[in-house]
Amino acid sequence: MNRYSGTNDYYPKNLGIISYADNSNEDWQNYRKSIIESRTKSQDDFEKYLNIFSSGGLLIGLTILGKLVETADDFKFEYFVTTGSLVFVVSILSNVFSHYKAIANDDKTISEIDIQDVAILNKIDRRNKTVNRLNIVSLTAILLGTLLLILFLILNI
Repeated sequence: MNRYSGTNDYYPKNLGIISYADNSNEDWQNYRKSIIESRTKSQDDFEKYLNIFSSGGLLIGLTILGKLVETADDFKFEYFVTTGSLVFVVSILSNVFSHYKAIANDDKTISEIDIQDVAILNKIDRRNKTVNRLNIVSLTAILLGTLLLILFLILNI
């Protein structure tokens, strides 16, 4: 059985040039391409589900707030619902901005490839960190909003 013994730098020194010692260049490039496609689909699904969960959480929070106003009962910890709903809004906004930023980053990367910018790798890494931070904010906000709504329901049942 032939073993792969070449290098597969994720960011090659010269873009588009990947060398393999065992002449299986095309197989490895196809495999790498399929992993990238799978990663892209996972990222798209992640963003979609963040929006769905955030919107659902916001809807639940607003429904609970509506019931609180209608019944005028004395509930404890109403601020959990209010804060939870606001946190879901933060999640939606950070996710939308993350998506916008990712598109803008792709446009910049394409331009840098076209002009063969030598500092492209550092620039890509820096831009990706911003998008990743926005995704972390969105995910954290969903978890916090969900926790606040659950706490409100537990404490008032």
